[in-house]
Amino acid sequence: MVHFLIKNTAEYRIETIEDVKKFHQKLLEQAEAEGYFLTNFSWTEKFIKESKEIIGSYFQVKATFQFNDLKEPDKAWSEVAFSKAKKFETENEVEEDTDDWA
Repeated sequence: MVHFLIKNTAEYRIETIEDVKKFHQKLLEQAEAEGYFLTNFSWTEKFIKESKEIIGSYFQVKATFQFNDLKEPDKAWSEVAFSKAKKFETENEVEEDTDDWA
């Protein structure tokens, strides 16, 4: 059985608006190079408060990637790896679950 990944939304924390702009461009280039689309990119500035005083801020960024058309998928993406998750797996030995789901 083939499973087709249609789209995926990821959420990030980025410290400055300049980094948000650079990250947006990087995601566009990465999507084009790897054969999928960045279909949505948005950010919200979040404020860090201490005793009702704003002491800093960061940006909550959401990005949606489209890998296939729902009606006629043509790419069988079997895995979408995120660099930090992949790094975590290599640093910590992860035993694969051998239970049969069938």
